[in-house]
Amino acid sequence: MNKLCGWLSTLPDPELVFVAMRAIRVTSDLWLNEFAKLQPRYGFKPVGAAHFDAWVKGEALAHLLGRLSKGDTPEQAAESAKAETVLMVEKWNSNGHKACQSFTGAHELKRCPRTNDAMIEDACRLLNRAILT
Repeated sequence: MNKLCGWLSTLPDPELVFVAMRAIRVTSDLWLNEFAKLQPRYGFKPVGAAHFDAWVKGEALAHLLGRLSKGDTPEQAAESAKAETVLMVEKWNSNGHKACQSFTGAHELKRCPRTNDAMIEDACRLLNRAILT
């Protein structure tokens, strides 16, 4: 009995896709570990927003994998991850950056909402290569 959901159940051998998904998970974990290193200790203010960049990258890839495990195609999962990333960055730009210390002004702390689209598309391409192989 095949317990795979969605498009994964239609693949003759999904193992290459699982290898690609594990590679994406490793990258996500690396970014989240970087976030943990850069995040300031309780009671301290961060200088700059590098911790936020690492967090968004890790969470975007984790969201992509979450959508894949629920049966979304790579393209659907990528669009969902992009939309989630836009929401995270817009929320950061509206208030979150105010909690950081800046040397020249708040403009350097704000982020472009579509800044992680290329990374998400790269992960989608990796999955599509695994599907076609």
